[in-house]
Amino acid sequence: MVPALLLQIHTENAIEKGIRDREGAGQFLLRVRRQEGGCEIVIEDDGRGRPEQTELYTQRKGSTAVMDELIHLLNAYNPEPITVRYVDFIYGAPDTGQYGTRVVLFIPKSYRYECSEWQTLVVEDEADVRQELIDALNESPEFVVTGSADSLSEGVNLVQRQPSDVLFLDIKLIGGTAFDLLNHLKASGTPIPPVVINTGFREFEYAQKLHNDFHDEVVFILRKPFWEGWLRHREQIVEAIYARKQALRLTATPGSSRRMLSIQHNAQSHLINLDDVLKVNTGKKGQGKTEVVFERHKLDCNLSLSQLMPGRAILSRSTA
Repeated sequence: MVPALLLQIHTENAIEKGIRDREGAGQFLLRVRRQEGGCEIVIEDDGRGRPEQTELYTQRKGSTAVMDELIHLLNAYNPEPITVRYVDFIYGAPDTGQYGTRVVLFIPKSYRYECSEWQTLVVEDEADVRQELIDALNESPEFVVTGSADSLSEGVNLVQRQPSDVLFLDIKLIGGTAFDLLNHLKASGTPIPPVVINTGFREFEYAQKLHNDFHDEVVFILRKPFWEGWLRHREQIVEAIYARKQALRLTATPGSSRRMLSIQHNAQSHLINLDDVLKVNTGKKGQGKTEVVFERHKLDCNLSLSQLMPGRAILSRSTA
C-alpha cells in the first residue's frame, strides 16, 4: 500500500504550481510501476518547472520540505530507505518556456510506515541514576528500555544477547570502564548500536577521548545529572541517532543501484541522487564544511567525503 500523502504534495505541486498558469493545455503523468524489491512512482508535468530564486521555486521547495522531513523520519526505522529524485527541464531548456519536472520515488517492498520505539539498553553502575534514566527513557516516545546492567561483564553479555537500537553507557562500571566494554564488543565482532555516553563533570575529558576513539559508535555525550535540560538533550540524541543510522545504512549498501543520499543543509534534509553531483569541494582538515556542487545549485553539509562519494574520485580541495 502506498500512503496518499506521499503522492499528494508532489501531485499538487505538478498541477497547482506547475501547469495551472501555463498557456494552453498542460500534461500531467502519474505512473506506478512494480520493480524488483519495491515500487517506483513517477510524477511528471510539463509546466514551468522549479526555476531557482523565484516565488514558484520557493513555494515548491517549501511544500516538499515537509514531505522530505517525514521521509527522513520514517527512513530511520527502516533498513532500506524511500528515495526521492528530482529531474528538472525534462521538456526543454529554460529559454523555451516549457520546463517540466519529474519526481521519482522508490518505496522498498518491506517498508514500514509506523515509527516503532527504539529498543534501548542502559549500562550504569549507580542504581539510582540507572533507574531515573530508565524511567525518563520509557516516558519518551522514541525509546523503550529492554535491558539494563551495572557491571562490565553483565554489560557485555547484555549487548551480545539482546538486539538493540541504542546503548546508554556509563564511563565507570563495576569491574571496568566503557572503554573496556566497547573494546571487548569490537574484538568479539558484536554489532554495536549507536552509543550515548553518560558522564559526570569530572569525567568529561575522558568522555571526549572515548568519543574520539570510538567515533563510529559514540553519537552523544550526556552529562550527569542527566535530567538537567533533558528535553533538549533528548531531541539532540534522537537527531544524532537518526544521522548515525542513515550513515550506517549508506555504508552497508555501497553498490546499491539507487544511489541516493540524505544530507542536511540549513537545518533541512535533502535527498540527493549521487549521479547528479558534479563535484565535491572539501576545505582544510578540521575547517569549514563540505560543499556539494550540482549543475544549478550547491549544498553545504557535514558528511565526510567517504560518506558522500563512496568509490568515487571527483573532488576539488579548497586551498582557502
